[in-house]
Amino acid sequence: MKKNRFFMSTIVLLSLIFLVGCWDIKEIDKRDIPLMIGIRKESDNQFKVTLYIPTTEKGSKISRTITQKGTNVSSILEQLKTNTEDALYYKQVRLILIQNNFAKDKADIGEMIL
Repeated sequence: MKKNRFFMSTIVLLSLIFLVGCWDIKEIDKRDIPLMIGIRKESDNQFKVTLYIPTTEKGSKISRTITQKGTNVSSILEQLKTNTEDALYYKQVRLILIQNNFAKDKADIGEMIL
C-alpha cells in the first residue's frame, strides 16, 4: 500500500515538472505590433481600418501599413489577425484615429463597435 502511494506521488510530481511551461507563448519577433489604428467610414456604409506597424529589424526605420474594409471594426480586426503572417498584438496600440465627421455622430460610433 505504501509502495503504491509512493509510486503515485512520484508520478504526480514528475508530471508537474514536465507539464508546466509556456506552451502557448509567441516569440516577440513573431509578432506584429501595431502602434496606430485609423478608422474611417466609407460612403457605402463600410468601415476602413488601417494599421501602422513599424518593422523590428535591427537598424531599420521602415514601417508598413495594412488596410482592410468590412462591415464593423471588430470583424475587420479579426480578419487582419488571421490574414497576416505574424500574430497581431493589439495591446501595444498607442493611438486610435477616427475620422472627424464620423466621430461626431453617436449612432455611427455604436454601429462601429457592434
